[in-house]
Amino acid sequence: DGVDFIAFGKNPDWQLVITKNNELSIATKTDFGSFGAPNLEGMEPQDLNAMVYGAQTQKGTISVMVFSDSCLSHEVGLLPNRVKISAQKADRAVAQFIGCGLYLNDPTLHDIWAVRSWSSLDSTEKIPKGAYLEFNMQTNRIYGNLGCGEITGYFDPMGSRLKIYRMDYADKNCAEESISISLFSALNFSTHELIIKDGLELRLISNGDTITFIKAD
Repeated sequence: DGVDFIAFGKNPDWQLVITKNNELSIATKTDFGSFGAPNLEGMEPQDLNAMVYGAQTQKGTISVMVFSDSCLSHEVGLLPNRVKISAQKADRAVAQFIGCGLYLNDPTLHDIWAVRSWSSLDSTEKIPKGAYLEFNMQTNRIYGNLGCGEITGYFDPMGSRLKIYRMDYADKNCAEESISISLFSALNFSTHELIIKDGLELRLISNGDTITFIKAD
C-alpha cells in the first residue's frame, strides 16, 4: 500500500523502507546483508523526541529510532529526520547503522479543514459551528478555531500518522465541559492515524476515536 518512510546512510551503505502496512525492509552492503519484518510496532518514549519502531522475527530483531532532528546528507542535503538502527540476526552480532530519513507525506494536508463529525459525540451533540484546523506543512504549524477561540499549535506529519502537540488558545472563551474543549483535548498531544480521501476528506483516528474533516471552500 505504498511507502511511509525511507532512510539511508553511507560508510557503510544501507537503505531502509517502512510501508504503510507496517512492513520493514533494510538492505546493507555489509556482512549483515538484508532483513525484513512484518507487523512493525511503533512507540513514542516519554524521554525522547523520537518514534521507535521495532520488530522480532525468527530470523532476528530490529529497532529503528527516528528522531525529529534535522540531518545533513551529503548526497541530498538537509533531511528532517535523524535515524539510528540496531539490528541482530539470530546467528550474528548486533549491527548498528546511522543515517538520515524522511516520511513521505501527502501534500494535500496543507490546507484548511472544517470539522464535520466526531465519533465520540452522541446523536444530541453537535460540532461547534465553524470549527476548523489549518495545517501549514512549510512550518509544521496548526491554526484554527474549534469553537472556544483561536488556537495555534504544532504537528509532525509522519506518513500515515500525524502527531499534534503544544496546541494552545490565544483567548479561551468557553466552559471546560464544552464539546469544543473535549475536541481540543482529543486532538492535542496525540499521534493519530491519518487518512486523506481524494484530497477532500481528512480522518484522524486515535484510540478508536475518529474525527472527520472536509476541505474548506
